[in-house]
Amino acid sequence: MYTPLSMLDVKRSFNCIDETADTDLSVLKASLPTALQRLMDCHDEDSEYLTALMTTLVVGGSIIPEVSAIYDRRRIYPNLMLFIVCPPAGGKGVVSLGTKLLQRINRHLSESYQSALASYQQQMDQYRSSLKTDQPDKIPTRPKRAQLLVPGNITTAKFIQQMADNQSLPLIMVETEADVIAGSFKSDHGSQLSTLFRQAYHHERVGLSRKTNNELIEIEKPKLSVVIAGTDNQILSIFKGNQDGLYSRFLFLRGVSSMQWRSLRPSAGSSSLDDHYTEWSEWFYRVWLQTQTLRVEVSFTDKQWDLLDERGQQQQATAHFVGGDYSVSIARRHGLMVIRLAMTLSFFRRVDPVTGNVDGFINSWVCDDVDFELALMLANISFQKSLNLYRTMPQHPSIHIATGKRMTFFNALPAHFEMKTVNAIASGQGVAERTKTRWLSSFCETGMLVQIDRGEYKKTAMAAVAEEAVDQIDA
Repeated sequence: MYTPLSMLDVKRSFNCIDETADTDLSVLKASLPTALQRLMDCHDEDSEYLTALMTTLVVGGSIIPEVSAIYDRRRIYPNLMLFIVCPPAGGKGVVSLGTKLLQRINRHLSESYQSALASYQQQMDQYRSSLKTDQPDKIPTRPKRAQLLVPGNITTAKFIQQMADNQSLPLIMVETEADVIAGSFKSDHGSQLSTLFRQAYHHERVGLSRKTNNELIEIEKPKLSVVIAGTDNQILSIFKGNQDGLYSRFLFLRGVSSMQWRSLRPSAGSSSLDDHYTEWSEWFYRVWLQTQTLRVEVSFTDKQWDLLDERGQQQQATAHFVGGDYSVSIARRHGLMVIRLAMTLSFFRRVDPVTGNVDGFINSWVCDDVDFELALMLANISFQKSLNLYRTMPQHPSIHIATGKRMTFFNALPAHFEMKTVNAIASGQGVAERTKTRWLSSFCETGMLVQIDRGEYKKTAMAAVAEEAVDQIDA
């Protein structure tokens, strides 16, 4: 049973539902773990800073494969999916810098594979020679090629094979052009990728069986991180519409392109962004080497869980009011995103910002309040963008009509009313008896209405703010 929320509490949850509103990042910048503050120092403009930070958090979550938490009775890992919406020449190229943080790790994996491959080839030569004897050697096993970064231009079979070859290592896909991934989704050999993304998001078992050689590939606990940048018209190349289950699994950011010309002249004595991120790739490499044998469970305080429950309740009510049944998943999955962001922030706060040392790490720790609050802030920014974007996407006409009728019905209800008023409004709007009953039930379940007596209801503070949010979106 939740404590009733004040109007101020609700307004805080729905704050900045209007995408044109400015987001003050000063508190966020000052509260980040030291290592992330130093990495982000090269980004001055807020939109670029937020894009770079969110990309880094997604990439960072992919180098700590065995840091976990319990969420809704299931073990989860800090892998996230992010879509950054930018206008042309709007700065989405910053996303590509995230791949440079993995540069040194990729080189290590490539060198390890080449060394194992050379050893395998020597063993094959010995094996071939042994075939001429009475006691031939056992045929050697070809080494698997593990790699963190995979391209968006990939087939379903290769994607599954790479997951299997990586074993406990996650996959991460970073693409600055959404069309690259969209092309894979639409191809005959990549048509199952969207399904695999959805399964991997929840670490659900993935498998592939082929007749050739009676082959069976199974990945019990897939881990996938994704960062995609694209323009507004590329969004529908990834998501089929707002009923697409993949949509609610993504964090969303909208880059803002300033109309003021920014000088492109290099600053005296400063290094390029490429060099800055390449230097930090060594730090990420040192951290990654140590985390491969690290097993850590991050836990959360009762106060943090209460805060997440309250925020989830508020956002679910808003999502349902604004977008109907299908939009509720946006609020629910943003709860999971909060925990995954908090896990990553909590981890990096404990790493030495200079050496990348993780010495002294224990098997479990409690997330600091500052990291949990940062995760809430970042997830809330995404929730606002995701819900606004959801309303602009194609949906089945019957769902659109039902959502519009439900909102019209609710808006017609007075602040305090009895069933005779409900019946009169329903009759005037042509709402069927069963539909009227279902809507009233859903309004109560999501906190928009409270039943104060038999056949007597009143609108809540949450309802007032949700109605205001809709007005802002429609303006």
